[in-house]
Amino acid sequence: MRKVDYTWQEFGHLTVLEMLYGYGKHGEAYCRCVCECGNEVIKDSYNIRHSRYHAHCGRKTEEYK
Repeated sequence: MRKVDYTWQEFGHLTVLEMLYGYGKHGEAYCRCVCECGNEVIKDSYNIRHSRYHAHCGRKTEEYK
């Protein structure tokens, strides 16, 4: 599988800080991200890119709806 570097790209409310090349259930790499609220999370890059809603950390879900 081709490795894509999403470092410093923004997806919804998340900005990718670093690629962590462990693989998730979709064969995609994990990303260490920071949310606009300041919370850091690790997410599968597939879920960040294909989110039905704006990608966020989940901490302040009611604010992002």
